[in-house]
This record gives sequence, C-alpha cells and structure tokens, in this order.
Amino acid sequence: YSSVLFGGEILPRIRIATGFTNTRKDNGDYLSNLRAALRLTSKDKKYQLELFADKGIENKGIPKSTQVGLIAR
Repeated sequence: YSSVLFGGEILPRIRIATGFTNTRKDNGDYLSNLRAALRLTSKDKKYQLELFADKGIENKGIPKSTQVGLIAR
C-alpha cells in the first residue's frame, strides 16, 4: 500500500486533502484510487470528524469501487 496526499487548512479547524492511493498484491494485482478527505476539528481540538471518498481509477485483478467513509474521534 502506498499513497501521496496533498492538502492543508482552508479555514480555521477545516482541512482538506486529495491525492492517490495504490494497493498492490504480491501476484501483481493492483488497485489505484483517487482520494479526497475533509477534516473538521472542534474548537478545543479534542474531537475530529473526517469524511473521505475513494474512487477506483485503474486496476488489475482487484475490482474498482467507489467508497465513502466517516470517522469520528
């Protein structure tokens, strides 16, 4: 697994990032995704809410998919 993500703070307590992720198996199968993420942080920085989306763009042997996730910390 490898990834390259770029982003930063766009407003106080709001960050965005975008980039690519790649999953590769020992047999040569792989899946490349576009990834976007949005993170909201509470004023006291005690809590975070992160929304991310992955979109499969290239593959061999691993099905492409579109995924959306939400993480609360």
